Amino acid sequence: MTDPRSAFAHHFLFQLTFEGSARDWLEDHPDPQIWFQTAADLSLDLPGNAELLVWILRHPLCPEAIAADTFCRLEGWRYCGVTANSCDPEDPAVPVLLALVARAAGRGWHSFGLNDGGGHHRHEMLAACMAARQALTRRGGLPLIDPPVMLLAKVPRGPRPEPQKTWIFEGRELLTWRQDPRPH
Repeated sequence: MTDPRSAFAHHFLFQLTFEGSARDWLEDHPDPQIWFQTAADLSLDLPGNAELLVWILRHPLCPEAIAADTFCRLEGWRYCGVTANSCDPEDPAVPVLLALVARAAGRGWHSFGLNDGGGHHRHEMLAACMAARQALTRRGGLPLIDPPVMLLAKVPRGPRPEPQKTWIFEGRELLTWRQDPRPH
């Protein structure tokens, strides 16, 4: 059975919820490339995905590129401009961003040479975070999250994550993968 990268999480990881744990599979396959693709493909609208993404972000082997890509994809700047009382308590992005910001304030992440390709996007995101935070504090509010300045201020170096892959599975076992051409 062939699964393109865009369907990787949707087909394989969610199938594991019935056959086993996606977290267990990812723990057994500590490949930053696989984790980057998995995190990018997870939809927080599906049950269990926010918890899986929090687990990835908290894992000692999680690369910085995943954290930066996740923060930008979830539009983290918006959460720098809201208070805990004003945000939706059911929003699945909240626990993900809280875990990300807590780790950013602590030990941070390893780079593993991955580059999320978001150098200029990181700086734009940091500026948006700071503006949202300033607007809220001027009104006397305390933001739900503080901007992860050290994460967003860095200019990513090293190779970008590999281009899309086609994954070939048999049941839960990853047999092989094929590199697809880098999209332009």
